[in-house]
Parts: sequence; structure tokens; C-alpha cells
Amino acid sequence: MKLLNIIIGPLFICALLHAADPLQPRKGEVPASGLYVPVSLDGYASDKSGAGFAESHVTVANVPFDLVTKAGADNFFLKSAAWPDWKEDPSKYTADYDKGPAVAGDPQRPMFKVPVADYSAVYLLAACDNDRALSNVVSFRIGAMDGARRVTLHDFSVKVPRFDEAKAAGISTIIATPAGNVFLIKVPLGLAMAQDFTDEWALDVEVTKELQLAVRAPDPCRFNYRPIGPPSGVHVFGMTFARSPVQMKVTSDEVGHVFVEPQKATFHVDLRGVGRVNNKLTLEATATAFDGETVTATTEEFEMAVGVQLRKHMTLPVKRRGYHEVRIRLMNGRTEVLRRETTFAMLPTDTRKHRDESPFGTWDFGGAHFTPSDPDLVGPLYVKAGLRYGMFNYSAEARKKYGVLNGHESKSADLLAKKTADDPLMPQNVLIFHEHAISGPHIIRTPDVFTGRPAYKMDVTEQTKFDAMWKEALDIAKATRAQFPQAKLAFGNGNPHLMEEFARHKFPAELFDSRGNEAGSFMRMPETQPLDFVANNASLWMDRQILDHYGYKDKPITQCYEVCYPSTNPGNLSLKTQASYYVRHMIHSLVWGIPVIRPSCICDVGNSYQFSNWGSCGLCFAKPELSPKPSYVAMATLTRQLDGAKFSRVIETGSPVVYAVEFAKREGGFVTVAWTLRGEQWIKCPNVATALDVMGNDLLTSDIRTTRMTISLSSGNAIAAQTTVALTPDPVFILGEGPLGRVELAKSQRPGDGDTATTKRPVAPQSPKPVVISSLAELTEWQIESEPNTELEWFNFECPRRKGDFEFVEVAEFEGEKQVLSVKPKLPVAGSPHLPMYSELSLRKPIELPGKPTEIGLMVNGNGGWGRIIFELTDASGQRWTSIGAAMKGEATRWMADWMSEKELAAMKTMKVSDWNTNDVWQRSRINFEGWRYLKFPLPGQYDGEGYHWPANCNWKSTGDGVVKYPLRFTKLIIELPEKVLYLNKMIAVPRAEVYLKGLQVTYESPNKVFAAP
Repeated sequence: MKLLNIIIGPLFICALLHAADPLQPRKGEVPASGLYVPVSLDGYASDKSGAGFAESHVTVANVPFDLVTKAGADNFFLKSAAWPDWKEDPSKYTADYDKGPAVAGDPQRPMFKVPVADYSAVYLLAACDNDRALSNVVSFRIGAMDGARRVTLHDFSVKVPRFDEAKAAGISTIIATPAGNVFLIKVPLGLAMAQDFTDEWALDVEVTKELQLAVRAPDPCRFNYRPIGPPSGVHVFGMTFARSPVQMKVTSDEVGHVFVEPQKATFHVDLRGVGRVNNKLTLEATATAFDGETVTATTEEFEMAVGVQLRKHMTLPVKRRGYHEVRIRLMNGRTEVLRRETTFAMLPTDTRKHRDESPFGTWDFGGAHFTPSDPDLVGPLYVKAGLRYGMFNYSAEARKKYGVLNGHESKSADLLAKKTADDPLMPQNVLIFHEHAISGPHIIRTPDVFTGRPAYKMDVTEQTKFDAMWKEALDIAKATRAQFPQAKLAFGNGNPHLMEEFARHKFPAELFDSRGNEAGSFMRMPETQPLDFVANNASLWMDRQILDHYGYKDKPITQCYEVCYPSTNPGNLSLKTQASYYVRHMIHSLVWGIPVIRPSCICDVGNSYQFSNWGSCGLCFAKPELSPKPSYVAMATLTRQLDGAKFSRVIETGSPVVYAVEFAKREGGFVTVAWTLRGEQWIKCPNVATALDVMGNDLLTSDIRTTRMTISLSSGNAIAAQTTVALTPDPVFILGEGPLGRVELAKSQRPGDGDTATTKRPVAPQSPKPVVISSLAELTEWQIESEPNTELEWFNFECPRRKGDFEFVEVAEFEGEKQVLSVKPKLPVAGSPHLPMYSELSLRKPIELPGKPTEIGLMVNGNGGWGRIIFELTDASGQRWTSIGAAMKGEATRWMADWMSEKELAAMKTMKVSDWNTNDVWQRSRINFEGWRYLKFPLPGQYDGEGYHWPANCNWKSTGDGVVKYPLRFTKLIIELPEKVLYLNKMIAVPRAEVYLKGLQVTYESPNKVFAAP
């Protein structure tokens, strides 16, 4: 009887539900021109759930589905969907993942194609496995996935209820089957994307598991979202895409939507009816400025019908200049039908008079890497940004049309002859070497002049290559001098080690005119300190020291046609930070007297290379739209305000982290570019006519960042205006008829901030609830290590250290915080003064940390001296983790191929030192601020599932297999302090030697959140 009940029960339930059964058989094929696009799953169906669907062509709640017809299967099970080469974690310029599946039907890479259209949703008939070890997330990656040709993806994810769930929030259609409940799930898309794929015959659709941020390790040279984590337990029985009943295209009359006053921000919205729409429609456009201010415009109601085409014009009455994000929504009452998201710029009238003398330019791929090859697309962007150099791969006529000079540099006299024959206006510059190196070991170290160590000894192979390079350099230089006596010869755009080697061997001074610098910078702050020779300003200083030390004091430094690539790919830098960095990088270069500065790229690349350290450094987003980033507007503001201006002086601010650089304008007057590194710092300055932000807005009339008051002069009854400006990491342009004179630090002018020197004093986070490691109030908890630590002294090849002599003192109170620890270096100490000093505090009783903490931090009262806090922990296996960067392992990073041949790269043995870009290149642990601030640093770990590492692992050296085994135990706090700091182009002492510490703790936010792009 029990067996009978088991059989009859489900049949009885199905009979009761049959009258209202949402699943109905369907005859015939769905029209290709209709709204619905059922997708065949047979190519990936391999699972038999026993759901027992009798028909293969069905309709569920009016949505047509083509169910699985493959023998022995009734669903597409996502359990195998994954990132195939996650363990290899490759650094290739073109990732294999971005090429799509290597083999058709690969269950790890389920890939489908649908016609190019704007889709409102994708509907699923699906349920998740009851095994709770499997994730209930399914993700869709929609667009173009073609590796070296093009990669443009839009990601959407949804959670799917499990078979044994009786109901689910937001889901009303449930089908009872012998396998359990199957759900009709609507995954909203609603993104008007078809206009971006007019040259594609279909959209790629990858269906996979949950997507997570993936930052390559050890060298973080690729930034992506990848399917990472527990396998997906989602069973898909049917999948249908629903076209939007109205297709939408948004354009403007300006390339990249870059408007110049008195133009208005006007967009054209082309609508095409392909399906029935109930009720009247409206268009709603919302523009959000750089500072968050929003403006909205709405059309009157209108009707749409199948076959009807309409064009609507929308003008956004923005009040703020600069970068704006715009969302244009097609609305049916309060329901969004479709939306288009893009950006635009509103620039002031072009007042530049000296663009033909400007030092500024940018890189341009000119069609490579899925970039524009039409000069009439990029040319206007150069003009409006005020750029003079670039457009390398275009004709001389095209460059002349837009007032652009070829910013490229030849590698020999013969190549220069060919280029000048095609374009007589091309500047006559030749590089002696282009990204050359003697060997891997030769560049994976600090140049000798800074360490005080004996000169590097080349082996036989290195000496042979050096001799050949010496001859090559002589030949290039002599040939250039003979053919082009007026040409400028720059010694390389490679690493400083090569320059040092040639300088040490006394390369003839008459055969080169300058040292050619090419600092990649990447995610580093512009103010990053020596001896990090990848950083822009630090490398300029290092080049200067090398030239001076070896007797080339008369040789200037120039920067080559590839320099500075702060990128905005996932997890790298935010759009806002990139804009700030570019302006600050340029100011540093101008202080050094660099005559031509060509950072960035006119736009992001559009293929797999976009996820590299270089590919998202553009001033504009990738084609086809080429819409501006904030950095485009920031660059336009810089070139407009410094049009014809010359560097005048560095204004004393009294702080190593507050900058004010003055330029004299050609037509009279002065402009001072000012900023601070972290947080906010107010300054007082007289003789200010106006102050502009990086977007070109007048701060004196429209921003809380400024106040103005009138003061009496002590000399009599005369009156002078004094302006107080809040500096942030985003530079401010302060204009006046005369020099500013003094710049004084001021108290905060914001209401409620009281008498603090900056904004309200930061406090340590309390949510999620932290675990306190130590208050740092009692030195008895700690052992001050007296012996040198060889690992700290040699592991970071771009930052070797020396043992310091630090005084640790318990302090009852300092600047409002009680029970703090003072750390003060005592000088002199042995070793090169260029090397930072360190001291170690070991916990006498290591503290076990519960769970899986994701971030460690403490309160620090900084001195602006660019010291650093280094953390050390051990895991349950005894593996030691230190925040000084992951070690080199496996393949040699591909970008070293720029410096050596493939044969040399393959032969290079991995060195047991830190890899490139691992030694906290985001400066999260740096004490580059003054006053109290909570300093936090992401911890290492792994995602659940396959165990791919968290984004922060690149910052951590491990002594084992590189896999964290919990629980972690905190063991050591290391303090690093330099003797001096590089402030623009000079080394200075900080006003206060000591720093103060308090409240060491760990917190538990998600690993993606704690590694959010700064």
C-alpha cells in the first residue's frame, strides 16, 4: 500500500493542478521576427532530473520554451560551468577565457548565441539542486567574447530556488514535477545594447555560475570578473530571451558626447516598435555630475506601435561642467521598458591660444586592439582635450586637420627618414633602445647607486649581450647624428638599470641628448616614493640621481611616447581616482621640466587586452561610443588652465602631503594647482580670483569646498580678500592676477567639524563587529626584535630595507586619542640613506583570529612621511603570511617580454623575490597623511569552491603553498619609516619624525568590498 500511495500521490496532485497548469503544449516554431527567442539547450544538456515534461515545445505563462530533446537528458545542469584555467591564473595579454570555449559544447564554458537586439529579459524554467553545497546562482555574460578581436560583456546574475522549496519571493509560476518544483524565473535585462553590436551577427551568451572579482597573482597584471566559487547547482529546463517591444538607440551630434559651451547636452533617441505596447510611453533622462548633482528631463507622453519609428530629442539642462553619467529610460507609466547608460562631458568654451606649443599628448593604437581607426572619430577628441601629440597610425593629412603632431619616436635614423618623408612635420626624435634589458636578474633589483652595494657583476651571457647593445647604441647614435644633426637622441625608454650600466661604462655624452624615461606607474599614486622605479615621479628622481652620480649632470630627462597607465579595469582604480592621478602625474612631470608628456591612451582598448595593466588607461571608454571618462575632462581642464603657462615655483605649504604648484600664464596672471593625498585639508590663500575643480567648475560660487572673507591689512586701511579652500586628492586650480604668496593650513570650514585641522576625526569601523588584536597601549605585550631580518632587507627588489633603531613609548594621550603608542626613529643608522628603516614588534602571545577575517587595520596618527605598516600572521599549517608582496613563481610575467626576447624570457629562472606590482602598489598601508586616520589592509584568503585566491593575495608573501588554512594567528607588526620623502623634485625631511599607533583589529566585510578600487 505504501508503494501505491507513493505512485498515486503525485498523480493526484497533478490532476488537481491540471486545470490551472501554467505549462501548456505548443505547436509550431516561434516566429523569428517575434518578441521571443527560445534557445535550444540540447548542445549542453546532459543531466536527467526526472522532471517528466511530456512535450518539448511548451508555453509557460505565455512565454514559449523549447525544452530539451536530447536522448537521456531533460536539462542543462550548470555544475561543470567554470573558469577552466583558474589555477594557471595566466598573465597573457589575450586571456584564453576571453576567447570563449576552446571546444564547442565544453560543459565548463556553456556558450549560446542570440540575434542582436535589445532584450527586456531572459526567462528560465529552472530549479536549483537540493545539495546545499552547490550554489543557487546563475550568471549571464552577454555581448561579444572574441579574445584578441573584441571582448564586450554585460553581466547579469540571479538566484534560483531549489527543487524542495515550496515558494520563492517574486516568483508566482511554479510547476510541480516528480523531481520537485520548477520555477518560471524572469531575469531582467532591459539594457539597450544592440547599438553597440551592429557589426556582430549575433550576441554571445555565456551561462555560468556566480561571478567574482579576479585579480591575478602574484603580479596583479590582469583584472577581471570570472566564474569563481562553489559549483552552480542550477538545472535549466528552458531558456527564452524576450525582445523589448521597443528597440532604442541613443546618439548625439558630438563624437564621444563631448559638448562644448554654449552647446547643450542633447541626445537623439531613435525608437522602433517591434511588439505591442499597452499605454503611452515617456522618455526620462537623468544626468549625474562628477560631484553627484542630478538633473532630469522628461518627454511628453507618446504612443508606439509595431513598425512605427520615432526620433525624440532630449536636452539635459546641466548646471555643472565636466563629466556626467546619463541614464535614458523608456518608461511605461512607472515601469521601465528599456534603458541606455552612457557618459558625456560638458566643457567650457575653448579659450586655448597656445595648443600648438602644448607639451601634452597621448598614446593612440589607431585601430589595433579594437580601437577606432577613423581619424574623424578621434581627431575631435584631441582638439577638445587640448592635446597636441598622438594619432600615431594616421596619415599626415589627418593629423594636420586636427592640429596633432605624430607623438611616436623612431628607433633608428632609417626609420626616422621614412617617417619624415611621409610627414615633414613629425618631430625629429630617436630612441636609443626601446624597452630593452640586459637580463631578468639585471632588472629585478634596485640600481646600485641607491643601495651602496658593489656594482652588479654581469655573467658571460650578460656581458655578451651588453657588448652587443653597446655597439648597437653607438651605431644608432652615430647614424642619427650624421643623417639628422638636429634630431634629439633619448637614451631609451627602458629601465633605469640599463641607463646605470651604460653610464657606469661612460657612454659618450655627445651621442645622446637626454635620458628617456618610461614609467608605467599603473595603480600607484603619483607621489609614490623611491625606490619604486615603476612609479612616475620616483623614477624621474632616480634617473636624475643616476645621471648626476655618473657624471651626466648636464643631461636633462625626457619622457617617451609611452608613459603612465593608471587603469580603471575591475578592482584596479576608480574612474575618479584615475582622473585625479593623471592631473597629478602631469604636474609632477612639469615640475621636472619634461618638454613633452604623453600619458594614457585616447580610449580604452576593446579586446581582451582591456583587462591588463595597460588596457583600461584610456581617457575615454572603448569604441564604438568613445564616451568620456572623468580623466578626459580632467585632462581638458589641465590643458586649458595651463595653456601657454610655464612652471614658476613650488609654494611652501608646511606639509609633506599638501601640494601647491604655481604656473605663470602667458597673458598674465598665475594658476596654482593644489591637492592633498588623503582625506581633506583646508588651506588659506590670498589674492585668489577664482578656484576651479578638475571638472572646470568655479568653486567660489558653487561649492562647499571654499569660503571667502575680507580682511584688513596690517599696513593700513587697505582691504584684501582671503580664500579658504578645501583640498582633496582631486586637484584644484587656483587663479589670481598675482602670485598667491603664502599658503597656510587651515581648520575645517564645514559646519559641525569644530576645531579639527581636517574633517571629523575618523574612527575605526565597528561593523561588522571587529576582533581586537591589541590596543597597542601596553608595550609589555610585545617583543621588540633586535636582530636584522634578511627577508625584509632583500625580498622587495624595488624597495630593499635596512634595520632601524626605533624608540617605542607608551603615550597617555595624543591629539584626542588616549593610550597610544609612539614610534620614533633614531638616527643615524647604518646603510644607505635611500633605504627605508624597519623595526619589528612580535606579540609575545600570538592572537588567534576567529572565522575568516578579510581586513586588518589600526588607527595611525601620521606624519606625512610615507612610512608603512606591515603585518605578519601564521595560518593553521604554520605557513607565515607577510604583507610585503607575493613571491615570483611559475611563468615569468608576460610584460617582461617587452624587455627581452622570447628565448631569454623562456630561459629566465624565477627569482625568489617579490613579483612586480605586489609590494602594496595601491599604497593602502602607507602613512602618507597627517593626523589620525584608520589605516586598513586587505587580508589573504580564498573563495569557496575551487579555492581561487582573493584579490588581495598578490600583496602577501607566504612561506608555503599560498593557500590560507584557518584559523589565522596574528604574530608581528612591522613599522617601516624612511629618513626623508620625495616632495615633487626634492627630498625633504618631515616636520615630525614620530608616528602614533592605536587599536589593531580585524574585520569581516566581503573580500571584494575590502579590495574595492580606490
